[in-house]
Amino acid sequence: MKKIIALAVAAAAMPAMAAVTVSGDLEMRLTSADNKSMSASYDDSDFAITATSELNNGMVVTGKVAIDDVAGAAGTNADVAGDVEFHIAGAFGKLSLGEVDSASQMFDEKAEVNPIGVGDAGSNSSSTMQVTYTLPTLAEGLSVAVSASVSNASTDTLDDVASSAVGIQYSVAGFTIGAGMDSMGDNNKDKSSFGASYAVNGFYVGVQSGKNNTAGEDDFRAMGASYTMGNLTLGAESYDDGSVADSGSTSFAAKYNLGGGAAVYVDLVNKDVANSDSTVVGLTYAF
Repeated sequence: MKKIIALAVAAAAMPAMAAVTVSGDLEMRLTSADNKSMSASYDDSDFAITATSELNNGMVVTGKVAIDDVAGAAGTNADVAGDVEFHIAGAFGKLSLGEVDSASQMFDEKAEVNPIGVGDAGSNSSSTMQVTYTLPTLAEGLSVAVSASVSNASTDTLDDVASSAVGIQYSVAGFTIGAGMDSMGDNNKDKSSFGASYAVNGFYVGVQSGKNNTAGEDDFRAMGASYTMGNLTLGAESYDDGSVADSGSTSFAAKYNLGGGAAVYVDLVNKDVANSDSTVVGLTYAF
């Protein structure tokens, strides 16, 4: 009996242990591009450790340490970069710090459906120290967030806040619409972004756009659609950057799920720039 009581007391005194998960993904590519020899790379491999704990007051804390782009474009480790994230969630909403999405980045990526794809009409926010606050649910399907990033003191001598953003999204019956606004403190580059998508019975279509509210009023436009039949997914994307000549591009891809986190794909990328088309065959594995 004394042993049982002693074990019970010891167990009660032990602090709550965090739930730890390990995840990652690997990608191998063979690329055949116009006027170039075929190349092989394994340039998009990530690894992450995530821990989650519940505090005494019921709030949930999550910490994440990730290594991105384990190998560079030439199959080396030249592009290795680490990300650190901290999240705390409760009745007040969710506060995220570190290498996290800005408020507008959380909601604007609607047209990316293919493995390689053709471009990104995302936000301006780029600081590695982001603070994002997601409000608690105000209505079913409604999400609202605000964010700010802190300047790098070693390279920035103007504003303490490098960028700020606000984003809002609403989802109902397979339809999602989102919008965001970014403000870059030092460069005076304000940008608005918009995205919408609809998903039903294996079919998905998404559009996104962005406008730099500076000289030139440059527009970004992208559209993507995919259809999944069992383990096979077919996708198409188009992208155009109004600020760059001959920036239009399209992508057509087929991806087959092998099960167990593995998949193979073929992606055909066509660009307006002469001699820039490519065909990519890839193998991915996520765990």
